[in-house]
Amino acid sequence: MTAGEDGTVRLWDAGTRPHLEKTDLPPPGPAGTVATSEDGATATVEDDLVRLERADGTTAELAGHRLLVNAVAFSPDGERLVTAGRDHDVILWDVESGRSLIVLRGHFGSVNDARFSPDGRWIVTAGPRSVGVWRAVNGELTRVLVGPEGPFTAATFQPDSRTIVAVTEAGVVTTWECRICGEIPELLVLADERLAATGRTLTPEERELYLGS
Repeated sequence: MTAGEDGTVRLWDAGTRPHLEKTDLPPPGPAGTVATSEDGATATVEDDLVRLERADGTTAELAGHRLLVNAVAFSPDGERLVTAGRDHDVILWDVESGRSLIVLRGHFGSVNDARFSPDGRWIVTAGPRSVGVWRAVNGELTRVLVGPEGPFTAATFQPDSRTIVAVTEAGVVTTWECRICGEIPELLVLADERLAATGRTLTPEERELYLGS
C-alpha cells in the first residue's frame, strides 16, 4: 500500500498486476474544509464553527466545538453531519434542525478525521493513538483499533462498509476487517463461529433470549 499527498491510498500487487484498488482519503484540514451531501448541501469549516447550507438554500451555524474543527462529513442519506475537533470531541448533528445530537468522546487528543460508513450505520474516527468505530445510531464506541504509532490523520470505510483503512502522519497505512459491522445474517455466522470455538451450543432458552427462535 501507498499513501500520497493527493489524499488517496492505493493497494498494489507486487506481482504482475500493478494496481488493484484505490481508496480516497481526502486529507482533513481546519479552515476552508468543505463537505458536500448527495442532495447538494454543503458544510464549511470556519475555525471552531461549521457553516451549513442546506439544499433548499437555508443556512445554519453549528457551534459546539471548543477548538478548531479538523474534519466534517455528511451521512450517506444527507440527514446527519459529523465533525471532529482539536478539543478531542466528535459531534453528530441533525442537518434539518442544525442541532447537536450526540457528542462522541473516547479519544485523548485532537481527532483528525471522522466519516460515516457507506451504509450509514457506523462512524470511524482518526485519533492521536487509535482509530475508533462508533455506532451512528447512538454514538456507542464499539471498537478501538490500534496500529502503528500515530497520530492517525485520516480513516475511512471501504465501499463494503466492513473494511477500514487509516493512514498515519508518517504515511503508514493500516487496514482492519470490522466483522461486527455486518448485517444480521453475517453476525449470526460470526456468533456461530465463536460459539463453536467454545465447544458448546446454545440452550433452547438462550436461543429464545438472544435469537428469538
